[in-house]
Amino acid sequence: MSRIRREPEAHIQSLKMDPERRIMVVEGKEDRLLLEHICDNEIDNNTIILEIESVELPDKIDGGNRGRIIHFALLSEAFLNQIKFFIDKDYSSFIGEVLPKNVITTDYRDIENYLFELNSVDKFLKIGLKTEKLSANQLLNQIYKAKDFGIIRITSLINELKLSINKTNEKLSKYITIDDDFNINIDYDKYLVSLIQNTSSKHELKELKSQIDNIRKQQNSESVRNLIHGKDALSIIQLISLKINKKNTNIESAFWMSFEPKNLGSYEKLNQTIKYLKNLP
Repeated sequence: MSRIRREPEAHIQSLKMDPERRIMVVEGKEDRLLLEHICDNEIDNNTIILEIESVELPDKIDGGNRGRIIHFALLSEAFLNQIKFFIDKDYSSFIGEVLPKNVITTDYRDIENYLFELNSVDKFLKIGLKTEKLSANQLLNQIYKAKDFGIIRITSLINELKLSINKTNEKLSKYITIDDDFNINIDYDKYLVSLIQNTSSKHELKELKSQIDNIRKQQNSESVRNLIHGKDALSIIQLISLKINKKNTNIESAFWMSFEPKNLGSYEKLNQTIKYLKNLP
């Protein structure tokens, strides 16, 4: 779906001119398509979903599409009932981020975490991969090991270390081995050494490990799905899938097909978003 790029003020003016008009702004196509699928053709006739890329905004806004959404949300707070913004929760609660009132976050760290339910993982294995080589519980336990990369991400944010995590995680297979029972083992020392090498501001390995351990202790009781970065988890799933089928195919689309609408009842924020789109009380 392509739209003419319009500046925030143009959208705000459209809300002023038409009090019935409602807008939901999302980070990208993936988010829009998921919401449209969940709503099942029941989106209110006066409501549209916009991807933030369709909004004309200054280039110099930090934080990617999420940062661009927050920028737009701040400009339109006066229209709280007519425009909402749906974004990844990210690690906002760990850094004390205060978001505009018209922003709705995902229930967990990001949108991918909605897939990390037992019945979704079971569907992925049986229908997506067509395998019985491991159970949904087994795969879910391996997915949860991505929380350690999440702890490192939080450590970098809280201590302002600016670690090159995304660059390093492009080649996670260099640091992960998988045994014959499909259990993953992560060589953290090797990973951290590469992480330091990829970062422009240098850090001592011993000091970095100490900082990570401190954050891990602080977040010991935190829900694992608030710690896991979806992309890290999908990388692990990709590697396990390769071990199962010996085919280096991109499994992300197949994994998204495992989303289970029956789980919606437990997602407060996602339900809030769906109700807004359907214009329900």
